Amino acid sequence: MRRDESLNKHAALLKYLEKKLALAKGKVKRAEKALAKVQENLRPADLPVDLETISDEERSLLRKIGLSMKPFLLIGKNSRPST
Repeated sequence: MRRDESLNKHAALLKYLEKKLALAKGKVKRAEKALAKVQENLRPADLPVDLETISDEERSLLRKIGLSMKPFLLIGKNSRPST
């Protein structure tokens, strides 16, 4: 008796999970279709011919300067001592 109930419960769970899997596969299929459609129409932007690139040395120096800066900017602080 209990074994039959257990088997029925597992069968129902299996059926439920199979249904969810089928729905998920359908969603993935639709998403892949939509992505393919978007990628079809996607063209790379025209880049200017005279790109200015930063060398690795410049990048490391700018990074070092940026890391040494404070993580905030004081605005409106009066530099004069109060009287």
